[in-house]
Order: sequence, then C-alpha cells, then structure tokens
Amino acid sequence: MKFIIVLFTALLLGACGQNLATAPGQVGNYQAGTGVNQKLEMYRLTGTVIGLGQSIQNYNMQGSATIINGTGSAYVAGGTSGKGYIRFHITDIKVTGVPTATLEFEPLVQVGDNVLLKTSDSKAASLIAGDGVVFLCRVQREFVEAVAGNEKPSVEQIVDELDYCRMDTPHFTPAS
Repeated sequence: MKFIIVLFTALLLGACGQNLATAPGQVGNYQAGTGVNQKLEMYRLTGTVIGLGQSIQNYNMQGSATIINGTGSAYVAGGTSGKGYIRFHITDIKVTGVPTATLEFEPLVQVGDNVLLKTSDSKAASLIAGDGVVFLCRVQREFVEAVAGNEKPSVEQIVDELDYCRMDTPHFTPAS
C-alpha cells in the first residue's frame, strides 16, 4: 500500500513540474510555476464594428459505419472550431470581477480605443462594418513564444489580449 501511495505522489509531483504547453511550431518552452497572476475581470464592451479581420477556422468531420450481413447504417457529422477577429471601436465599457484587494486597477482598454477582439462566437462572423454591438470579453494573458528549452518566463514576456469575446445577446444595431 505504501508503494502505491509513493508512486501516486511521485506521479502527481511529476505532473506539477511539467513545462507549460507549447504552441504548434514553437521552438522552446517555459518552466512551470511562473507566478504570473491570472486576470479574472470581465469586460462588457459596447461599440461599433469597424472592419472584420481574418478568422482561423478548423473544419472537422467524423463518421462511422456498421455493416452486418450486407445491411447496415452510417453516420457522418461535421463541425467547426476556431476564433474570429473583429476590428472594434469602443463607445462604452463596464468592467466587473476586479478583485477588491486591487488598489490601482487600470483597465486594458478605454472608451474611444480601436481594438482587435478575438471572438469565440460564430454569430460575430455575420457582423459588418458599422454594426453596433455589445461584446463580453475576458483578458487572456499570453507569453511571447519561448525560443529555448525550459526558458524562465518574466513579466516582460506577457501580452494581455481581449479574448473569448461573445455577443452578449443575438441583437445588434445594423449599419446605416
């Protein structure tokens, strides 16, 4: 029994010490345990679409078939995943979820900013320049790619992006 507990503990500690995930094509990787805090605030951005960026879409198909004694059935299904990009002008902003212990909170964006939003909402792909819409977004903290194995990350290598944006409702104001 002691052997099983020791083995389980060793596996658990080994998993904790793994490197952070690397992006496809990334040469190096970062050490785990960076000490970089996550941002938990939610941004409610009201504004106008000023143009569409490119979308990264993954299309996939899966299927199966069963044939028994010359008869059978087949099933095929497809789907998409990925991110869309929207060029957006902010006319109003509300930030929620700011930790109360934060004395000097400074929002990532301000009213009047033109920003690039990363959306996970397929409805946003139907918007056109001039449409008014409200997005709910999170701040995603990403590291600039590592170039060496087991590279130690620093605060200077962090990029904050507005990511996981979704339309707050399916309603929008059409471009005039």
